Amino acid sequence: MSEKFDLIVIGAGSGGLVSALGANYLGAKVLLIEKGKLGGDCLNYGCVPSKALIRSAHVAHAIKNAKNFGISVEKSSIDFSAVITRVQNIIQNIATTHDSKERFESLGIRVIMGTSTFLNSHEVLLNDKTYFGKKIVIATGGRANRPNIEGLEKTGYLTNEELFSIKKSPKSLIILGGGAIGSEMAQAFSRLGVQVTIVDKSSTILSREDTDVAEVIMKKFKREGIQIEVNALPIKVHTDGTQKYVTIQQNGENKILQAEEILVALGRKPNIEGLQLEAAGVKYDKKGIQVNSHQQTSKKHIYACGDICGPFLFTHMASYQAGIIVKNAFTPLSAKASYHAFPWCTFLDPEVAHVGLSEKQVTEQGIFHTIHKSPVSTVDRARADGENEGFIKIILGKKGKILGVTIVAPHAGELLAEYTLAMNKGLKIQDIYDTIHIYPTMSELNKFGASQYMKTLFSPFMKTFLGWWNGFEKNK
Repeated sequence: MSEKFDLIVIGAGSGGLVSALGANYLGAKVLLIEKGKLGGDCLNYGCVPSKALIRSAHVAHAIKNAKNFGISVEKSSIDFSAVITRVQNIIQNIATTHDSKERFESLGIRVIMGTSTFLNSHEVLLNDKTYFGKKIVIATGGRANRPNIEGLEKTGYLTNEELFSIKKSPKSLIILGGGAIGSEMAQAFSRLGVQVTIVDKSSTILSREDTDVAEVIMKKFKREGIQIEVNALPIKVHTDGTQKYVTIQQNGENKILQAEEILVALGRKPNIEGLQLEAAGVKYDKKGIQVNSHQQTSKKHIYACGDICGPFLFTHMASYQAGIIVKNAFTPLSAKASYHAFPWCTFLDPEVAHVGLSEKQVTEQGIFHTIHKSPVSTVDRARADGENEGFIKIILGKKGKILGVTIVAPHAGELLAEYTLAMNKGLKIQDIYDTIHIYPTMSELNKFGASQYMKTLFSPFMKTFLGWWNGFEKNK
């Protein structure tokens, strides 16, 4: 006979953990299933290790450029093995304190390690035993897409799943893909002394962002010695035993690139294989499981969240969707997912953060808008820190409604939170402008961006009228 639970959660990444914790807090009997490591891709192969590596790269870059701040560093070296050890220690620390099996079991959540498959819409088979769930959450996440390029599998390559375990740094690295992961790792490895080449089929890297964003980052990359090959399609890979070669098709011609190692960063695919979703009656396609705005699948008592269903593949997306699930499944409330104010950040130097609609989107959709832009160099703190590159770009609709914001700046991810809150709560650009921002901080960039709109409110007629009203001499 099946052991019964109020909720079965399949997958212990961000979405699965939040779902299990939320339901458990509300009194549900919860079974949490994980076939790999608790914490999922983000903790073990993604967000956490990449940011730890980026931090080491940032320190290396700061030391290299210390003379710009009047500091002389006689000698420094990069111990890549020590860098990776630090990365792994951080993963282990978080895994032990936040995402451990023992912690969740101490809270009353049943945790079983193993691979589960659906027997029907309420039962799963796990380690030769059957478990019944009144409600089920599928949070199995995604994995690196492994492209079908001639010779790639035979030659060998890295993805994010192997990258943070290598003990020796390659002297040179070809990165296939210039999106967020590819770009972050390109700058990080370059700053750690690796000769890096990015290959991307689009006309720019970071093609999800507006072109002015990519322009800033590409200029920075080129100054740092990163080779960028755009409009380039990898068609063949081979090795001579010591070097790896990638043949790209670019502008109608073939070109051969070489490096010690290859990193594949060409997107992600959902982990749907082996679940036997057909047995549960759950609909899916190549993009993942289909859900409605309540995060329900085609079977209303089965929910999904995170990379398995999208639409955005971020840890904070999975957590947000898990919160929607808990409200709908275990409270009288009816919650719907809304993405009009969904933020993300690419952790480069400078960072790239975005919320809402982009300039490209409002133009393509024919939405009335105005654009207001202010450079980072207008902020005194940026000048004091020697970090003057970037801008804030605000896209407004009628009457100061905020449609979208892009920030390219140091700490852009933190700066964006103010605009994300404003959009989420329906505040207007005037509310940002009227808020006092501490001097000298980077947060002034948010106000300076808003001020570009406020200036437009003062037409020549208004200026003339105010001059007359105030009795200004130059208007006499």
